[in-house]
Amino acid sequence: ILLYVEQGVLRRIQCLNASIRQISSRADTAQRVPDLGRDELGDLAKSVNGMLAAVQSAREQGEAAEQRYASIVEQTSEGILLADAETGRVIEGNIALLRMLRYPPHELTALT
Repeated sequence: ILLYVEQGVLRRIQCLNASIRQISSRADTAQRVPDLGRDELGDLAKSVNGMLAAVQSAREQGEAAEQRYASIVEQTSEGILLADAETGRVIEGNIALLRMLRYPPHELTALT
C-alpha cells in the first residue's frame, strides 16, 4: 500500500509542485501544469490551469488597454501632462505637450 501511495499520490504531487514552481519562477502564465488524471489531484491541476488562463487573459486585456491608451495619448494634438497629485512630480507628457513647451522628455520629467 505504501508503494501505491508513493507512486500514485506523492509523485503526482511532486510533479504538480515542480510545474507550479517553474511557472512561478518564469512568471509564464501561458504555461500549464500536466493533466494528472480523473481524481482530486486531476481536479486540482485543472483548477490551477483555469486560474493560469484567467490570469493570462487579464494580463493580455491590461496590455491591450495600455496600448490603446498610449496610442490615443501620443496621437492627439492636445498637450497631455500626467503628474502625481500628492507630490506634484511630473510623470510624463505626450509629444504634443513637449512641442508646446519646447522641453525634451528628460527635462519635463525632472520638473516638480
